Amino acid sequence: MPALIDARISLDTIDDQLTWTLARVASVPETTGLVDEVQSFLDELDLQRLTARDVARGVLRAEAAVAHADHGLDQATRAFARALGYHLPEGMDSPRARAYFPKNPSAVTQLALGRQVDELREWPGRILAEPDPALHPHAATLRAALAAGEAALAARRAAETARTQYRLDVHLPFIDRLNAARRSWALRLDEIALALGQPPSWARGFFRGA
Repeated sequence: MPALIDARISLDTIDDQLTWTLARVASVPETTGLVDEVQSFLDELDLQRLTARDVARGVLRAEAAVAHADHGLDQATRAFARALGYHLPEGMDSPRARAYFPKNPSAVTQLALGRQVDELREWPGRILAEPDPALHPHAATLRAALAAGEAALAARRAAETARTQYRLDVHLPFIDRLNAARRSWALRLDEIALALGQPPSWARGFFRGA
């Protein structure tokens, strides 16, 4: 029996396995009856490759959007910190500034986007309640950056869910069917080998690496 195809190997490796088997069964008159079955899996693999590429690109685009939103929120956070330092009499050492930045602005901007969004979620409302109106415009800037961050995080979650669903709904069932087909092909090749007077190892040559 051929070794099971591991669901973790690349689609290119699976393509190599199927292409090998197709070439072998096509080269022996008694095994050409398997050609259409093997070719159908290759055709399906080509379609799956397109789907897998789209899913992977979707995840990558979502990661890039998160990075962009993270940068935007960091910029808005730094701008607010500079405004606090400029407009408050005691600068960043004032209790009002420390209420936002107990340590320093970099301690906030170094947070991953999800944690930073959670940390800053209430800041726009607090900024609007500040007695110094010069700080108020930063509420709208931060609110927009937070909204962009939440949207990017939601899009990433959706892309990751799509990747998981592709694996569960498309890739794993394909691997199960392919392994079942390879076992069936091996049994039929064993029967052909017996009819042709070939040794028991003959059928293994139709599976790459078997």
